[in-house]
Amino acid sequence: MSEDEVMKMPESTMGNVPVEITVVLGTATMTYSELGELTSESLIELNEGYGELLDIRVGELTVARGEIVVMGDQLGMKIVEVCDVDG
Repeated sequence: MSEDEVMKMPESTMGNVPVEITVVLGTATMTYSELGELTSESLIELNEGYGELLDIRVGELTVARGEIVVMGDQLGMKIVEVCDVDG
């Protein structure tokens, strides 16, 4: 289904469309050579600092920011701020 077809769907139908959410832990920039030198014991320093809010994205669009929480045996996200995605 194309994006145009989804946009033309009635809102009541769109509520049932599954959406994959991605939580971005952090980013890093490295050269191709550095990438080739990675081993199973390598550490990658992320640009984000400890305790910073993590981006919650749908596709490339950041829809919220939050903190990681432990929920029983799994990880979850506590939403701290919802982003204005309309403008």
